[in-house]
Amino acid sequence: MRNLLADPAVTVRVGERRFGARARVVATTERLYDRVRASMIAKYGWGDGLVVELAPDA
Repeated sequence: MRNLLADPAVTVRVGERRFGARARVVATTERLYDRVRASMIAKYGWGDGLVVELAPDA
């Protein structure tokens, strides 16, 4: 597993499409963290693990 804090550059694949992005670990104190975790629990029945935000490269 990559260390996203040391190198946030990642490649993302959605279906057949690939693109570069920047990854950011979302702090547990951020509102985004709670929203993502609640969505994961509602959709998949689990919400444990690292919450990461991906921002596509321009």
